[in-house]
Amino acid sequence: MRYLQPKNTRNMESFASILGEVLKYVAPAAAVLIAIRFVYADQAEKDRQTREHMFRAEWLKQLLPLRTAAYERSILFLERLRPEQMLLRIGASGKTADLVHFEILNAIREEYEHNLVQQLYVLPAGWDALVKAKEEVLSMVNQTFRETGPEAEGMAFARLLLEKLSANKSHPCQDAINALKDGFSVWLKS
Repeated sequence: MRYLQPKNTRNMESFASILGEVLKYVAPAAAVLIAIRFVYADQAEKDRQTREHMFRAEWLKQLLPLRTAAYERSILFLERLRPEQMLLRIGASGKTADLVHFEILNAIREEYEHNLVQQLYVLPAGWDALVKAKEEVLSMVNQTFRETGPEAEGMAFARLLLEKLSANKSHPCQDAINALKDGFSVWLKS
């Protein structure tokens, strides 16, 4: 049992005294460092949130004109896609149904290709409505062409197309325009 007892108790007391002195200074310093770390972390988080908010505000400031223009161009596309508007631009008088059909399909294709980039800025639901309207108009034009035949007069083709359009409960282009307007409103509020 003798080996368990310290040989020099005075050294032990001296060591405990020194350790007590060191802890007297180190413990408060450690507490201060921990407090500073928490304060700094809180301030760093607030700074990060402020930078993030400023970045988002700047991003929105730059995105708003682009997105607004995309919605404007998309609605303009849909207005130009309306068969009644297209027939006024193309004209059916003195032409065959085959030629009017070809010119309408060509105009739709060119307008659509010209506006493809707008999908970058238009919300997916709005762009899907635009594509659906285009497909419905194409389907209506093609179905009318099949019914009249290629040798029919362009005016007969145009008349039948307008009759089919007026028989519909809703206009595909107007439905898409409404979807685009709704999407733009939702985006502005977010």
